[in-house]
Amino acid sequence: MIRPLIFAAFAALSPAAAFAGDPIIQFETEDPEMNAAIGSALSSMDAFLSHVLDSQGNAANGALVKVALETSYGHENIWVDHFTIASGGGMTGKLANEPNDLPGKHFGDTVEFDRSSLRDWSVFLDGKLYGNFTTRVMIPHLDADSRAQLEQVLSATPVPQDW
Repeated sequence: MIRPLIFAAFAALSPAAAFAGDPIIQFETEDPEMNAAIGSALSSMDAFLSHVLDSQGNAANGALVKVALETSYGHENIWVDHFTIASGGGMTGKLANEPNDLPGKHFGDTVEFDRSSLRDWSVFLDGKLYGNFTTRVMIPHLDADSRAQLEQVLSATPVPQDW
C-alpha cells in the first residue's frame, strides 16, 4: 500500500494561507523527484542551521523547517517556524500552516520533534526565498497564479552562494 506524503505549498510564502485552508499536493512516498529534493535539503541542513540559529539554539525570524509529524495515516509534512534546538537535541517550534491530520493541533500551536523528522528548510534573505527544495518540486503541479507568485520570490538556487 502506498501512503501519500502531503505538502503545503504556500506556508513559507504566506502565513495568511493557513486560515484559508492550505493547498495540498500529494506525492507518493516513493516519488523519486520528491525524495531527491528531501535528500538535497537534508544534505544542506547543517549549513542552514549554522546560519539561522543563535548561540541559544533559537532560529532567526523568517527561518522555517519542514517536519514530518506522525499522523493516523503515516506522516504529515508541515512547515514549522520559531523553532529552537535544545542542548539535548530535541526541537520545538510553532506550526506555520494549518495541519490536515493532526487532531487538536492548529496554525501557531507548539510542536515537538527531533532532527530525524526534518524534511526541508526555508529562509528569506535579501528579498529571496532560499531552501524550499520540496516546494520547487511542487511548482509544476500548481495553478498558474500560485506558480507565478512562487517563481517571483524563490531564489535561483536553493542554497545561498556564500554558504
